[in-house]
Amino acid sequence: MKLILASQSPRRKELLSGLGVNFTSIPADIDEILIHSEGVSTAEHNSHIKAQHIAKSYPNDLILGSDTIVELGDKVLGKPTDIEDAKATLRSLSNKEHEVITAVTLICLENSIDYTFTETTKVKFKKLTEEAISEYLSKVNTLDKAGSYAIQSHRELIVESFEGFIDNVIGLPTHGLKQAFKELNISLTDFS
Repeated sequence: MKLILASQSPRRKELLSGLGVNFTSIPADIDEILIHSEGVSTAEHNSHIKAQHIAKSYPNDLILGSDTIVELGDKVLGKPTDIEDAKATLRSLSNKEHEVITAVTLICLENSIDYTFTETTKVKFKKLTEEAISEYLSKVNTLDKAGSYAIQSHRELIVESFEGFIDNVIGLPTHGLKQAFKELNISLTDFS
């Protein structure tokens, strides 16, 4: 059984590599959904369809799908459509706390594994001026990031504090993933 990451995300690849496992990365070329009022179910649905899509072609392997959602109140914030949309999103997050929810799905059709978990991290933004927003966007490409920011890049410009695991905000909750492997009786050393 091989481990396959259903993603091309450099951040997810880096976090998964940090666990010392060997894996193959195959992006799931599917359309994600965005339910505007339900972050957890949106992330769970998207992570599941990504893993399921790849599992059909690799039924003997363990497929890892993941999806990260930013939720402000009852609104799900997806990836920005352009730089103006990114600015508007950062304005909406200014001086507020929001939640970053990442869902992870593990599927192996051969072994009847179909397991999904979510992890949530609370992030509080500083009060952002237009200058701070422009400076941040000039330093960080946010067009492929939910919530229009990357906590691993220049967070001192926008983030006041966070509560929970930072790798969850980056896109793969490694602590939760290790727990999931334990619950499924799968050893990380199986993939080293």
